[in-house]
Amino acid sequence: MLDHPLVFIPLMGVVLYVSGFLHEVGHALVGRVCGYTPTSLGMGTGHPFLVFGWKGIRVYLARARPLQGLAFLVHPAIIPDRRSAALTMGGGIFANALLCGLFLALADLLPVGENLWRGSAALNGLLATINLVPMAVRVGSTILRSDGAQILLFLRDGLVEVSPPARVQNVAMLRPLWTEIGDRLGLYGNLTAAALAWSELNDHPRAEQCLRDAESLPIDRTPFVEAYSALIRAALARRAWRLEEAQEAAERSRAGFEALGHPMGKLLLELAHGELLLAQGYAAEAAAHLDRLTCEKELVSRPGLAATLATSRLCAHLEAGHGAPEDLYRHWEGLRRRQHSPMRELAVYRCLGRAAMRDGNPAEAANHYGSALAVLRSLYEELLGVEGEEQFAGNQIELLREAETAYLAAGRDPAATGPQSLFPPAEILREQTLQTLQARNQRRHRIGLGVSVANLFLGPVIFVVTAVISLSEPRSGDGQPVPPVLFLGVLLTLYGAFSLLRALYLQIAVRWAPTIRTQGGNQTLFLAFLPWITWLVTLPWIGRR
Repeated sequence: MLDHPLVFIPLMGVVLYVSGFLHEVGHALVGRVCGYTPTSLGMGTGHPFLVFGWKGIRVYLARARPLQGLAFLVHPAIIPDRRSAALTMGGGIFANALLCGLFLALADLLPVGENLWRGSAALNGLLATINLVPMAVRVGSTILRSDGAQILLFLRDGLVEVSPPARVQNVAMLRPLWTEIGDRLGLYGNLTAAALAWSELNDHPRAEQCLRDAESLPIDRTPFVEAYSALIRAALARRAWRLEEAQEAAERSRAGFEALGHPMGKLLLELAHGELLLAQGYAAEAAAHLDRLTCEKELVSRPGLAATLATSRLCAHLEAGHGAPEDLYRHWEGLRRRQHSPMRELAVYRCLGRAAMRDGNPAEAANHYGSALAVLRSLYEELLGVEGEEQFAGNQIELLREAETAYLAAGRDPAATGPQSLFPPAEILREQTLQTLQARNQRRHRIGLGVSVANLFLGPVIFVVTAVISLSEPRSGDGQPVPPVLFLGVLLTLYGAFSLLRALYLQIAVRWAPTIRTQGGNQTLFLAFLPWITWLVTLPWIGRR
């Protein structure tokens, strides 16, 4: 009964949902062993219909994107060690591997449903394999990395860096979810990350608002939370040029982290102190302080932190009038290629442009400012869809004036540095982006539907051929196992029919939801090849008795 196609396929859908949920539970359990604090986990990205607490974790099931599993964790070390992070990111893969073994054992132990248990084992093996592949996928307005991608980044770079626009988009999309499920600690951590992102983008009012929202949340104000909040406050004040406030907040944070014996907190404060000295105009002292930090193994052993340190050192030496030390610039350039960060590149290109202007080399300065403006344009485009792209353009006036001066001195057209050239109306860029996404989505739909139509045609052909062959063969008294090719025919027919019905639904739904034109192409492709993947991974067990 369990192996009948009309029972088998719906049950596999249930297994897929439960396996996705247990994948997130695996992240939480392994993370807790490795020192993380899991704050919430569940299925979906919004509109939860079931929420409950379990061992201090907010667990939920949601209606929006119900097959997208999410787990949110924080670590008291701020930046955890590579081993703990990699194991935690691999916790979901471990869970799927355990489920694979469990289903294989059930197939051998239970007298019924052998194909269901082996198919479930194959499905979990497929989930583990897919999650292990390093890739990034767009979910709504944000981009999520696979477990394999995060493991690779942690092992390679010591941390996972997210650009400021991406951090802002993450919070914009998921803040309602954290609020509705009551994940206050997870919301606090992400609001502080958004505050830092807005301050890096020079939108200081939004940064302050995010930090105020975070500090107003009813969470346990532990000594660590107080020290961490002061660290964020110091960074926001420094970037807003409220230097006395930044100094006072840094001293409070230092006292808190020293009392806790928190090594990463103290290291981050040392790095922030060098940047504060530079903001206060003590460029030589900042350069000397930051040079001493190259002896800190924890900083230089993580390429992500090493790139931040190299950026601050290079900027300090340039502002101190030391020129551009060739070995330091080569070191920064090597880290830049490995650790792409628009904000670091923007800071360095701007400092290089200033130094070239001081040295009387406007042509070189214009080249550096041109690179800085290209970074600005990419950040502006990345902010599309997030409220605040207009303010971003207005917050770059000082840099644009510097670039215009350099372009005029170099005899170049200063129009390229104007806001109208760099920051065209968001509506125009959105329309261009929408057209690109629609064209790409339609291509994927066409390919997927073409394969699905072929599947739907091939499935009945397999039925007919299998029936003719079975009729021509002598029958035996014993029950015969299902031929593997017949199982393929069932999969091709059912998935092909489902894909065509889904395509018809999308054609109707697009009249009420035009955004569907840019979505669903990847799913159509996946559904087209899913029956073949399912058949291949279950082939060793199909028809066994």
